[in-house]
Amino acid sequence: MVLESLIKPIIAVKRPWELFFYGMFIASIGLFLGYWIFRDKADLVMIFLTTFACMPLMFHAIRHEEKED
Repeated sequence: MVLESLIKPIIAVKRPWELFFYGMFIASIGLFLGYWIFRDKADLVMIFLTTFACMPLMFHAIRHEEKED
């Protein structure tokens, strides 16, 4: 539960280029874990782990946008 605290939605709005590096970091961890644990279905596991890791950031970003509106 540390990866979602690397970047906050408020910082992501101010500096969106950091989301690119955040996404690359999360995707590389997903690729490594997917290939290490499930060699035959690494692509599907990578997509699942990447999506699962990005869900808290998206949840907090949507919640922040709703508060602003």
